[in-house]
Amino acid sequence: MIYVALFRGINVGGKNLLPMKDLVRLLQDLGCVNVRTYIQSGNAVFESTGKRLQALKKTIAQAINRQSGFDPEVLLLTVGELQAAANGNPFDSNVPKALHLFFMTNGSQFPETTNWGPFRTEGEQFTIHQNVLYLYTPNGVGQSKLAAKIGTATKSMATARNWNTIVKLIELAQPAAQG
Repeated sequence: MIYVALFRGINVGGKNLLPMKDLVRLLQDLGCVNVRTYIQSGNAVFESTGKRLQALKKTIAQAINRQSGFDPEVLLLTVGELQAAANGNPFDSNVPKALHLFFMTNGSQFPETTNWGPFRTEGEQFTIHQNVLYLYTPNGVGQSKLAAKIGTATKSMATARNWNTIVKLIELAQPAAQG
């Protein structure tokens, strides 16, 4: 099975440092094959014969903790699940830096969103579809009070990726899926 791993909080702000070459080696040591990573923020695509998703997720997190001294949040998605999230995007993907997808790392639902409206700036939009929160921030996610509110509301339970990263991870997974 081909998996896409999204790690929350790796290599951000000089904390939880894990070079991608070390992550590749760690995943290979766990029996994963065809391991590929994308950018330093913790994205990996690999193949594994592990049938139990939660067990694989826990094994990866424990191995990172043993090797690097921190316990990351790990989200494992199949290529189909990531593709379905991309296909569910209701917003303009022609401005990829303005579009972010938030995934809950622990399988829970997103918290109540009715009080998030006042945090929106002009043009910002969000929606939740099948446990993915889509956020469109035409003025940039760094300037978005709404993005900060989502981060606070989801605490350590969500990880976000911009549209460019989503597209690249799907591309990385395709050769393995076809081969």
